[in-house]
Amino acid sequence: MKRKKIVGLIIFMVLLLGIVFFFFLCSVKTVKISGNEYYSEDDIKEKLMTEITDKNTILFFLRYSMGKGNEIPFIQQVDVELKSCSSIEVKVYEKRMTGCIRNMNEYIYFDKDGTVMEVSKEQFSGIPFFTGLKAKGYHLYGKLEVEDDSVFSIILSFSQLIERYQLSVDKVHISSIHGVTMYSGNVKILFGEQKMYDAALAELNDMLPKVLALNQAGTIDMRDFKEGQATTVFKPEKQKKKKSRKLRK
Repeated sequence: MKRKKIVGLIIFMVLLLGIVFFFFLCSVKTVKISGNEYYSEDDIKEKLMTEITDKNTILFFLRYSMGKGNEIPFIQQVDVELKSCSSIEVKVYEKRMTGCIRNMNEYIYFDKDGTVMEVSKEQFSGIPFFTGLKAKGYHLYGKLEVEDDSVFSIILSFSQLIERYQLSVDKVHISSIHGVTMYSGNVKILFGEQKMYDAALAELNDMLPKVLALNQAGTIDMRDFKEGQATTVFKPEKQKKKKSRKLRK
């Protein structure tokens, strides 16, 4: 009986030492974050590592590998790789911000569905700025409330096309009366209302650098643009009496 107690005590001590070594040797010392564009490494770590078990590399790895990790509103997917007993690498896939509007002194950033992803005093570069939308209400990670939700399909289309063609754009104005107007430097581009803007933006991609190179204020009228047409007209503001310039493909 005494021998069984001794054996049991030994087993208990071995298990206890094993647990201690497990948590000591596998404690998180290094976390490498990649894939983040909008949010800092510290922001992402704070959102991901919220459980006491997250201080252990193996337990953290298992939690996210089994789909038990935290659901973060601005993160679409999280991939965790165990690099060593004390080091992990986390790759995040952020939800894409498709545009922003300004309300009072704040910039409201939202995704393709109109979900508010960020509210900031700063205007981030690389995210299209839209005007003409009036927010009736909003809160972080909630739906941006506007008068007509269908406007988000226009915003998404322009955001994708601006990114695809790497267009130099300062802002895009959406009006229920005049349709869409884009501003690039001192050049205004009129699109009006169209079912699809792909062909017009493809044409603009070819001609806008040429227009901007003129270093002259003016208007590009693409309201009646038809795919395949030979010319698109740029009208300089200071040369109204002269003939409009025609930029050929």
